[in-house]
Amino acid sequence: MSKGFKYIVIAIFVELQVILILLFFYSNKISNLDNKIRNTNIFISEIFRNKKIEELTIIDKDDIIIGAENAPSTIIYYSKYDCPVCKNFYNTTYQKLKEDYIDKGLVRFVYRFLINPQNDLAAQSVLAGKFLYDNNSFEIYNDGIYSLNNNEFDSLAIINLVNKINGGAIDYDDFDSAYYKQIIKLKTTQALSIGITKTPTFIINGELLEGNRSYENISTKLNSSIK
Repeated sequence: MSKGFKYIVIAIFVELQVILILLFFYSNKISNLDNKIRNTNIFISEIFRNKKIEELTIIDKDDIIIGAENAPSTIIYYSKYDCPVCKNFYNTTYQKLKEDYIDKGLVRFVYRFLINPQNDLAAQSVLAGKFLYDNNSFEIYNDGIYSLNNNEFDSLAIINLVNKINGGAIDYDDFDSAYYKQIIKLKTTQALSIGITKTPTFIINGELLEGNRSYENISTKLNSSIK
């Protein structure tokens, strides 16, 4: 092998090493850039999500509110009447929260519902609840509907319960109004817009919590904000 050829081989080898080093350097730079873009997108997404959650914490005249409106803490509760976990929450955890916090003016508890408009029975049960809230009988209705067995939860049971509470002849048309439907649909749409699809879901003093929560878990969060 001639001396000149050796130099050519060495030069090619060195150039290859330089190219490999540059590729390694730029691949890391590209990877770091991808990570920065990904982290920025996550950050921006979180900002928009937090903004949406903040908007959901605005309580208006169409909300179902239990407790003092000026309470230092607020729980926004998304549920369905045909949700077995929600039924258990109401019959256990909610009763303790009501006794220890709501009835003492420490917590404002806001009911909102996630319903599928195609589910007539679910919609009917919520419309009846809103109707009775406007007639000062919401909690009596909740006690009654959550005492039903699964095989008893039907349209006739809802109508009978409403009539029993209201003390008069009420039929479905009395609470199946465009006004109530619009309210329930709006609250559901707002929740779905940020991905709230599970029941129960809570917003406790602005913090979104999906899935069921124990009394101990909720009371810990409440105690940290109540002084």
